[in-house]
Amino acid sequence: MRCLICFREMGDYPTIKTYFFNKDIICRDCREKLGYAPARLTIEGVRVYSLYPYKDFFTSMLLQYKEAYDEALSDIFLKPYISSLYRRYIRYTLIPLPSGKSDLERRGFNHNILTFKSLGLPILDCLYKKNDYNQSGLNNRQRQLMINNIGLKENTVLPKRILLVDDVLTSGATLTGAIRLLKTENVLLECLTLAYVNR
Repeated sequence: MRCLICFREMGDYPTIKTYFFNKDIICRDCREKLGYAPARLTIEGVRVYSLYPYKDFFTSMLLQYKEAYDEALSDIFLKPYISSLYRRYIRYTLIPLPSGKSDLERRGFNHNILTFKSLGLPILDCLYKKNDYNQSGLNNRQRQLMINNIGLKENTVLPKRILLVDDVLTSGATLTGAIRLLKTENVLLECLTLAYVNR
């Protein structure tokens, strides 16, 4: 089996245990470069668990996945941690933070749904952006506009336990908007993101 990132053979396991129990799809070197370093944060009184600091190698892999439409990379971020995350959130339903309509049309897939479906939890795609802003070119003040840019689709029946999921926590504006919107519905909320920007 070859690493999905560097394409080298993955047969170099230091012990019998890692040979039999390694479920990864990328090699140890690439896994280390991604820089797994979980952080626990709080936004609007809601717990946020984030897996990677948003650094160069992680950023390049996320961009290759999202912007170069390399769907084969969808599982590289969560693969070794799926079991522990499943146990942690087993009673939750995933609600992905929305992408803009133009981004979805351009990619042809919802990257958040594709990434987090490997957790094996129910997914409810019920949020949308009221205006189709592309956040990548916005400064921090402009990003704060996203707080009021999240809507809930009509006739949505929300579960009692919701895990909001997103790729990167930058300013936190989109997540804040979703939290404020859903908090009014008397649900238990937690959040999970792939990465966080250190500030």
